[in-house]
Parts: sequence; structure tokens; C-alpha cells
Amino acid sequence: HGLVFHGMAAEVNGQGVLCVGPSGRGKSTLARLLDGAGFRVLSDERPVVRMRPGTVPGGAAFFQVHGSPWYSAGGFAVPAAAPLRRLLFLEHGAENRVAPLLPRDALRRLLHVMLVPWQNPLLFDPCLDTIEALLGAVPAAVFSFRPDAAAADVVRCDLDTASTGARACDGRG
Repeated sequence: HGLVFHGMAAEVNGQGVLCVGPSGRGKSTLARLLDGAGFRVLSDERPVVRMRPGTVPGGAAFFQVHGSPWYSAGGFAVPAAAPLRRLLFLEHGAENRVAPLLPRDALRRLLHVMLVPWQNPLLFDPCLDTIEALLGAVPAAVFSFRPDAAAADVVRCDLDTASTGARACDGRG
């Protein structure tokens, strides 16, 4: 019940965020911005997501995002985990903006940024089940961002909004 992604993961005020995208989309840049804002970056190369069945009231699946031992140029590889609350697909943008995605649209993007054992049906089918549960439990969005400190504020605000139902973020955090 685990998946490995090409992305970065961080713990922001006790909540986990997984930010993914093809090379050049700003994963390492966002990791440095979140680190500079005082948040704990778990990985900026290959974070791991694990499903913990039955760990919330009602027995629903619960996901955690973990740091991994694979260092990158940024040097973030923290042996820690956080409850995964948000999946963000990174894009460069003229402004900082979070746009929600439907699970089916997130799936199309997700398959390009994860390590999937396509060649082994005994591993592939359970991976598909885990992906389906992940997209049903963790809201996904596209995060278009500028490489400035305000991007970290938007990530924090987006996580706060998702967990409390508070106001939407205005792009400035």
C-alpha cells in the first residue's frame, strides 16, 4: 500500500503536502521556499506515500507522506512522516494560484510522476487500488506559482483552508 513519486513533500503546520510534476516544474524551488519559511521538507526527490487502512473513525483509509533516503541537489531527505492532506501538481505561473482537480483529471497527471511496476501484474493491480483510494481521500489541485516567498504562504493557506473550511486563498497567502 505504498507509492513512490517524483516530487517533493513537506510538513506544513503538522499537515503533509505532496507536490509533483515532471522535471523543471519547480519542485526543488518550492522545497527551498518552504524550507526558508520554516516548514519541514521531507524530500525533494522521491517522497513515499503509504496507506494506513482503518486508522480514522469509520475505518476509512488514511495516507501518510514520508521522506525517503534518496538525496537530491537540495539535500532534503528527512526520515519522518506527516498525514497527507493535499496533492498539488506544480506548474509555473504568472501568479500564485490553486485550482482544484477532479480525481479523474488528477489520475491522468499522476501516472506520469510515479514509479509504477507496469511489468508485474502482482504489483501493478495493488498499486492501482492504492491510487484509487488516494485520489478518493486526498484532494488534488494544480498549483501555479511564482518562485517567491509568497508561494510558501499560499501552500500554508491552502492546507489551512482544506482542513478547516476557512476562506479561500487569494494568491498572496
